Amino acid sequence: MNVFGGVLNCWVVVTADYSQKVTNICCIGAGYVGGPTCAMIAYKCPEITVNVVDKMPMRIAQWNSDRLPIFEVRIIQIVLAC
Repeated sequence: MNVFGGVLNCWVVVTADYSQKVTNICCIGAGYVGGPTCAMIAYKCPEITVNVVDKMPMRIAQWNSDRLPIFEVRIIQIVLAC
């Protein structure tokens, strides 16, 4: 799981072609919802590249350390395994 900070410009492209396999996911927001959700996606689906972005550099630094900005049971083990 890659966690990035900084200003974000986002373009969303939606297609009707459902035959393509998902290979990349970008989550906007590394808080109580985005962080654990993307950690679980990265843990359960190692074939998918998961990127997380957030406008708060301190939150990004915490996710990239061993002191996460949130508490969830076993989340540190899941993040470290990714």
